[in-house]
Amino acid sequence: MNKNKLAKIISYLFVPPVMNLFVFLTVTQTEKAHAEFVILNSLAFGLLLPIAVFVYLRKKSLVSNDDATIKEERTVPYIIGIFIVATALLLNYFRTGASLSTAVWLAFLVTSVFVTLINKKWKISAHTTGVGIPLGVAIFIESDFAFLFLAILALVIWARLQLKVHTPAQVIAGALLGSVTPLIILALR
Repeated sequence: MNKNKLAKIISYLFVPPVMNLFVFLTVTQTEKAHAEFVILNSLAFGLLLPIAVFVYLRKKSLVSNDDATIKEERTVPYIIGIFIVATALLLNYFRTGASLSTAVWLAFLVTSVFVTLINKKWKISAHTTGVGIPLGVAIFIESDFAFLFLAILALVIWARLQLKVHTPAQVIAGALLGSVTPLIILALR
């Protein structure tokens, strides 16, 4: 298998919606109350709905390729994503209160807003941001999964650079934004 094909597979396997589900599976190892709801909420609003929206936008040619390489085409999916995450956050809060999982949804919301704002001027890597969030959460809760997420982050950085869809600065900025935001939000909770 050539390097570009492997990089494409890694990019598809570790898209931000998949990482959303991974982080909430990790959270439920620490926060067992409402685990079924937390996982279903993540499955619906963190994985399935964002992927369905992206597929719809691709079919309508509002996003020209799977990597959304044109910065301007990222704005609509990002704004829709903010509303999806805000809905998940509210549902989670009303069901679980000021829980760890609610704080993680808040981290996703804040990060989504920052990615959208940054995207107006510069194309930050949503892939590395998406992997950075579970890494930051796993570090905060001292989960054994932190090393797994760090390894996934290294793979995703390599893949995005190999595919030439981002610069080194864009993937590093995404990783830092994704990992630092939940660390700050969780520390303040």
